[in-house]
Amino acid sequence: MTVSLGDLIRACRVRQGWTQDQLAAATGTHRECVSQFEHDRRQPPAGWLTLAARVLDAPELLQAEAAGPFQGVAFDNTLERAVAWDREERREAEAALERICEAHRKGQPIRTEDVEQLIDALVSWENVLLAVARAGGDLEAAYKAHRQKLRAYMHRAVAAAWSGREAA
Repeated sequence: MTVSLGDLIRACRVRQGWTQDQLAAATGTHRECVSQFEHDRRQPPAGWLTLAARVLDAPELLQAEAAGPFQGVAFDNTLERAVAWDREERREAEAALERICEAHRKGQPIRTEDVEQLIDALVSWENVLLAVARAGGDLEAAYKAHRQKLRAYMHRAVAAAWSGREAA
């Protein structure tokens, strides 16, 4: 299965827990334009994907921008295949991360290929999330719950910092 550019934009936005209005405001466009991008009725203007990648912390959108006219990302459409691919990518990413840490300890340059492997692992994880959604998982509800959990932790951490103790 090939995921469209619109599907990729939406997945990145939802992953951050953002609404179309929030993404539109952060990228200087209108909500209707974001909707049209996500439904593949309109291609984003030059540079918009780079801006969206930055505000959404979504390097896969940079890959889409660099590819020029979006060719899509091939994702398996079953949860089992998505998980198998992700496990393989994570094994490779672990090895790449070890090489990155070793290079850093030795003061050597970090290889681009190793950083790319980390990005591949990120993309494979997003593939799993898309497969979970296709299998009936409610991604938006999960992201909202996750954001609430993070907010609660941050409130505790700030309160702890003010009182001089560690966050729970």
